[in-house]
Amino acid sequence: MLPTVCATGWMASACEALNPGYQYVGYQNYRLFKGLIFDSSLPESVMLELLPADSAELIVKASIYSLNAKGLRINHYGADVLLQLKSQANLQAGSQSEERQPRFHYGAFNIQDMGIDEQGASIDQKVYDNGTLFHGPSFQGIQRILNKSASKLTLACIAPNVDPQSQCQFNIGVTNPFVDDLFYQAMLVWVRLQTGFGSLPSGAQRAEQMSVIQPGEKFYLSLDVVEHTPVRLIADLTLHNEQGFVYARLLGAQVTISEQLNHLFQPKQAQVSVV
Repeated sequence: MLPTVCATGWMASACEALNPGYQYVGYQNYRLFKGLIFDSSLPESVMLELLPADSAELIVKASIYSLNAKGLRINHYGADVLLQLKSQANLQAGSQSEERQPRFHYGAFNIQDMGIDEQGASIDQKVYDNGTLFHGPSFQGIQRILNKSASKLTLACIAPNVDPQSQCQFNIGVTNPFVDDLFYQAMLVWVRLQTGFGSLPSGAQRAEQMSVIQPGEKFYLSLDVVEHTPVRLIADLTLHNEQGFVYARLLGAQVTISEQLNHLFQPKQAQVSVV
C-alpha cells in the first residue's frame, strides 16, 4: 500500500511548486479513504486535485483520487495543506542555521532508558523482525525503545539513508517521508506492546513541520496517548532533539486496532525460483 506519508508528501510538494514564495508547514484534517494497493487493483492513473480553501492563510484542499471502470471517482487520500510566506531570512542565501532553528519545545520528554520488553530481552530494532512492524530497510528508523507505559512511548531514532534511485518520485525534499512514517510506526509499536494486536493508520487532525530531518540525523520520537479504546488509538506525537526542541508534530493521529490485522505483520519468507 502507498504509505500515508508518501501521499501527504506528494500533496505538500505540489502545493509548494504551485505557490512560489510560500513554504509547506503542515496539514490538517488528513483522511484515508481507500488506500492505493500495489496489486491487480491498482488503477492505471491516479490524480492529485488541489483547490484553494482559504485565501487568507493559503490553505489548499488536496485530494488524491482515481476513476473506476465506470468513470466514477474513487477517493484515496485527502488533507488540507497549510502554506505560509517564506520568511525574509529563508529567502536570503546562507540562512540554513536560522531555517533549522526549532520554534517549539517539548517539555514532557522522558529519557529514561528501560531497554527491555516483557520477557526481559533487548528490544533494539527488533520491532522490524518480530511481527511488530512490516517496514523494509528504507523505513527502518527506530533504533531503540527507551520507555513505554499505558500513556506514553519514547523512541530513539535515526533518519534512514535512502539512495536517490530508491526514493523514486517520493523523494526527500519538501518533506522526508522516510522520517515522517515513524509517526505512525510509533503508534503501531505502542498498540502491539499494549494489546498484542495489529493496527493501521486512518487519519490525523493536524501535522506541523518546523524542520525537515535529513538522512543520518539522530532524534527522538515521543508519543502521548489522547484516547485508547479496544478498536482505536488517538495520540499526539513529537519529533525532537535531546533538549526537547521540536522538529515536527502530528496531533490527533488515529489508528484502527484489530486482531484480524495481525497476519499483515508476520515476516514473509522470500521465495526463490530456479530459472
